[in-house]
Amino acid sequence: MKTILFLLLIPCLSYSQAKFDLNQLIKDGIEKESNKTVKYKNIIINDSSIIKVCVSKTTFVRNRLSDCCTSNIQDYERETLFAGDTVVISGIISCKSCYTDNYMNFYEVIHKNKRYYIVKDELMSDADYYTQIEKMTLQSSGNFRRNAQNFAESEFSNKIHKLRQIINSYKLKGLVILYWNKYDESEYTDGTDLTFNVYNPTNKTIKYISFTVIGYNAVNDVIVDRIKRRSRINVKGVGPIKPKESATYDFDYVWYSDLVDTAKISEINVLYMDGSSIKIQNAKSIMPKLSYEDLKLLGESDFEKTN
Repeated sequence: MKTILFLLLIPCLSYSQAKFDLNQLIKDGIEKESNKTVKYKNIIINDSSIIKVCVSKTTFVRNRLSDCCTSNIQDYERETLFAGDTVVISGIISCKSCYTDNYMNFYEVIHKNKRYYIVKDELMSDADYYTQIEKMTLQSSGNFRRNAQNFAESEFSNKIHKLRQIINSYKLKGLVILYWNKYDESEYTDGTDLTFNVYNPTNKTIKYISFTVIGYNAVNDVIVDRIKRRSRINVKGVGPIKPKESATYDFDYVWYSDLVDTAKISEINVLYMDGSSIKIQNAKSIMPKLSYEDLKLLGESDFEKTN
């Protein structure tokens, strides 16, 4: 018999606005059920329920709980979740201070396929959920935890797969710019630097990448560098960048000026190890519309190693 998983989802709105959508999930195990709605209160959960909720405020979460859960935790034992981040609840745990009779109640949650412990009141969830999970039998709580893990893994895998598809759709363009930006060299000197994070979507190894850039001041006039005496400035990154790998380049003092308000990539030249080359004059055409979190997620998943 196929297990039906019910998803309880609180959108990332203010707590007073939060409502639930009830859907029978998935492809490959979770099918959509129509004409079924639920209200925010009085929801009965069971070991087949998937509870996906929002973090109510930016907070530290623990990746493990020590014997004295109320004591200070080390930096390596914690990470930060931000207001609006979504997590899947996989269980609960209550632990007692070694020095007092005080207890702290935590939800065990999964975020980006990693398990954390977060103080109960810092999730946008009905307080009754904790009690309901607490009353589950050992077998039911085990099922609940496994279902949450399976759902989180499936959701994470699907997200990574879609992001990889987006990146690899640029194969014929020869290069992907994941991120680039200008920044001030130092408060003590006149200088503006550039950083580029690029990805090779092709089956060929990149030998060199040359970027031609133009800087503009706050009133949109072109910057002519006082040392280099030119407005179009070339910077060159040295490979190799193997197929399906990424690289980061930092260039210091691209302009000997602090007046660069914006910058534009006017041309990119890519030379491959086999002697072939491409010229890209529309840099925006090789910049996928991915958020910082998407790029971070790809990096955390080691996409260049597993693609």
